[in-house]
Amino acid sequence: MNRRAAGSSVKSSYAATIRAWLTEDQEAPRKQRHTARRIWERLIDEQGADVAESTVRRYVRACAASYTSITSGSRCGGGP
Repeated sequence: MNRRAAGSSVKSSYAATIRAWLTEDQEAPRKQRHTARRIWERLIDEQGADVAESTVRRYVRACAASYTSITSGSRCGGGP
């Protein structure tokens, strides 16, 4: 069975889009920010993504953790 590493399709195909949405959300009021579910829905609707909600949720969680420690210089998913 050929299985991709968890989050690899998000990192390779949609990471820049997700990061842009999350960065824009930093300026939005807290109640108007994207949830991981809404990001997943937008990826499907706008990008034609074929990715599981849980994969997007994991990636968004990693991004959120890096945004809370923005001074550390870490990036979403721990990649380059």
